[in-house]
Amino acid sequence: MGFSRYAQVMGEVAAAQNTVFIDHYNDWLTGNGGQVPLSLLNDGLHPDERGHHRLALKMIKDLRVYGSDSRVCSLRVP
Repeated sequence: MGFSRYAQVMGEVAAAQNTVFIDHYNDWLTGNGGQVPLSLLNDGLHPDERGHHRLALKMIKDLRVYGSDSRVCSLRVP
């Protein structure tokens, strides 16, 4: 099973269980021509600092705990 199908099934399970599913896979592909942005990877596979920051912000927003005045949410990674 590829990552795309895995993400789809996980979303379906989360919906059936009435729980939150943070879909990082599709978030990373959106706006990048359907490709994982290599500029956010450390070694071609694992996220670097900017990649981890993006993962964290996605979780914060999807969990609805985002606050523009938060030091974490307003953090900028060069």
